[in-house]
Amino acid sequence: MAWEKGYPDVYRSILSFILAEYAHTDNYRVWEEIEFQRLLQRQSFWNEKKTEFARELYIILAPKMAKWVVDCGLFIFGYLVREFWNKIVDLNKKRGAPLEDEIWVASIFHLSINVMAPMKYMLP
Repeated sequence: MAWEKGYPDVYRSILSFILAEYAHTDNYRVWEEIEFQRLLQRQSFWNEKKTEFARELYIILAPKMAKWVVDCGLFIFGYLVREFWNKIVDLNKKRGAPLEDEIWVASIFHLSINVMAPMKYMLP
């Protein structure tokens, strides 16, 4: 859509804005009007046609980008926790020590701690 209308820079600006703002706002707020207005403040040099196209594209892109960021985070988070868990299992096997009951994991995106515990069928 952006290439057809001749505004690939609008597309890039919206994607960059959403990625940069992700950790600074609640996920559901990314596509609210106030966030769009913040984008426009940064792009005050856009003419009226570009601004209107940006509004149309933002409504489509913002929720999809927010979901993509969350999905990537969940995948990476799950992968990394599993890799850490495997290393802990290996270390404990070498030392003959019992397995950890839990692993506590924090994130740079949110102020929360995720407690990970092994599922019985996954224990070595």
